[in-house]
Amino acid sequence: GHPLNTADIKKRHEPIFNTSDKSVKTAKLAGFIKALMVELPPVLHHWFVHSFRDPAAWFEARLAFTRSCAVMSMIGYSVGLGDRHLENILIDTTSGVLMHVDFACLFDHGLNLETPEKVPFRLTPNLLHTMGVRGADGV
Repeated sequence: GHPLNTADIKKRHEPIFNTSDKSVKTAKLAGFIKALMVELPPVLHHWFVHSFRDPAAWFEARLAFTRSCAVMSMIGYSVGLGDRHLENILIDTTSGVLMHVDFACLFDHGLNLETPEKVPFRLTPNLLHTMGVRGADGV
């Protein structure tokens, strides 16, 4: 495989973006995301293994990551925090703690954006795989 960029992805899946029928677009987009997940599997858990080589350090970092992700998801949901993307969700490289920055999109403001945010918080496959084999179900 080769690295994908946004232009390549859009070009390869142009028909999805060229329909005005919302239900057709939603169905095509779901298929597109499923296919994309095969091409771009979760990798963040590899970074944890590489960064925290000692098993005890890895376990502590993974636990800190999982707990901080859970806490920030609950807080973010409670205050309607939106605009969560890779520039606003960071990882402390010394502890594994997930940190959020940029709190300008509060109180469900994300619902009123040009493309409204549909999810109350981010819980992507990358985050779930990093939490361990049980994912969001716990250690």
